[in-house]
Amino acid sequence: MNPCVAWSILTARSVSFPRLPRGHGGLSREDVCAMLAGMERPAYLMGLAYECGDKKALSELRSMLWLEVIVRARVGGWRATRPRMLCRNLAELALYEAFDPYVCPTCNGKGTTTFDLSERPDLILSPYYGELNEHEGRIRCATCRGSGKVKLSGRKRADLAGIDKRQWQEYWSDKYEPVYGLAKSWLAQARGELREKLNENSEIEAA
Repeated sequence: MNPCVAWSILTARSVSFPRLPRGHGGLSREDVCAMLAGMERPAYLMGLAYECGDKKALSELRSMLWLEVIVRARVGGWRATRPRMLCRNLAELALYEAFDPYVCPTCNGKGTTTFDLSERPDLILSPYYGELNEHEGRIRCATCRGSGKVKLSGRKRADLAGIDKRQWQEYWSDKYEPVYGLAKSWLAQARGELREKLNENSEIEAA
C-alpha cells in the first residue's frame, strides 16, 4: 500500500484506493488470505493491507494498535493533555511508517546515484568508494545505504503526530519507537509467511 494513501485513510480523508501491487503483486486477495490463514490477527491484517490495499484490514489494524498504545500509556503513566488523541496519532504514524518509509531524496528511491569523479572528487570519501563502477557511472547511495528509502526524521514524525518538536525529542520519541517496532514486526511476519508459502509452491511446481 502506498504510504501516502495509507495515511489519507488513517486520517479519515476521502481517497481513491486502487489495487496497488507490492512485492508479490501477482497475488489476488484470495491468494493472500489463504497463505496467511492461521497467522495471528495483527499479522494477517497487515498482510492484507500491505499486499492488497484492503481498507477494512487497515481500519481494524488502526483500532488494534490504538488500543495497544492506550494500554502502554496507562501502564507507563504517560503524561499527555489529550492522551486518547495522542495514542491514536502515534498508532496511525506507526502504521503509516511501517508500510513504506520515505523514498530517499538523494537517489529518488533507486538505491544508487550517478557520479563523475572529475566533478565529484568527494566521492573518494564515500564508504562505498570501493564499489565504484566507472564504466556504469553509479555508486551505492550513502544517504539510504542502497535501500532507496530513508527513515522519517524526528521533526517529520513530530509534525505528523501533532506534537511539539522539542517535546518529541525529549519525551515522546522513546515512547514511539516500540510502537513503530510492533507495527514493523507484524508486517515482517506477514511478508515472511508469504515468502515461505511462495517458495513452497515453487518447489511443488518444480517437482
